[in-house]
Amino acid sequence: MIGNRTFCEECRKDVPFKLVEKQMRGVLKGEPYEYSGESALCSDCGSEVYVAEIEDNNLKALYDSYRKQHSIISFENILELSEKYGIGKRPLSLLLGWGEMTFSRYCDGDMPTKLYSDILQQLYDDPSYYRELLETHKKNLKSELAYERSKRVTDDLLGKIEMPRSKLANISSVGHTWEEVRSKIFTPEEMAESDLRVALIGELIKARQERGITQRELEAMSGVRQPIIARMENGKTTPNLSTVLKVLAPLGKTLYIGDLPKKKMTP
Repeated sequence: MIGNRTFCEECRKDVPFKLVEKQMRGVLKGEPYEYSGESALCSDCGSEVYVAEIEDNNLKALYDSYRKQHSIISFENILELSEKYGIGKRPLSLLLGWGEMTFSRYCDGDMPTKLYSDILQQLYDDPSYYRELLETHKKNLKSELAYERSKRVTDDLLGKIEMPRSKLANISSVGHTWEEVRSKIFTPEEMAESDLRVALIGELIKARQERGITQRELEAMSGVRQPIIARMENGKTTPNLSTVLKVLAPLGKTLYIGDLPKKKMTP
């Protein structure tokens, strides 16, 4: 498309076009949806022509229809989260105990599950909920500066906003605090595993970066392929023990077995 012109297959040349609103039908995740979209028509012959921007808008409208039907957080709200709380996409994923690239994928258009959507929506709606998450899981962040910046932005936001009681009463039933959310979604064993995985990945990345080693260089040093190292660091895979040990060894790190904290006996 050049300006307000595009190529017409019928006319075999670049032509001006006009937009016409129409009801469209589409299928997403096996379900049919109707939504309002636009068609681009050749101003010379009236044939429908392809305009990439219009097609992208129509696809977004289809996804918005799905989100509305299933009460999924809007794409706009997802994009606003990082700026609202002064935190990057990857750090936010780490705070939530997700894979490092999970929230980034949602910002690129991937659809979150209903459970993850409810968590993100509650974060968006309630700054105090985010503030608790930040304080509870600040150890997951790789930089103290990231924590301090987000804390400053959030505290400033909380100082300007007084959430109405009616809003508080309607907060998602997923939970009012991050620990309540985690306890409903995950078992204690799954939470412990998630915390361990986040801590392990964080130490791996920190050790590699402190030594100025690239993933390609670590591949040569460890014998573990770079795509696998990348997936490990992005939280997209759960590597086996031998792979973890191979990657850690060139970084001067290893795993060890320690005693579990003793549980207090209830009298």
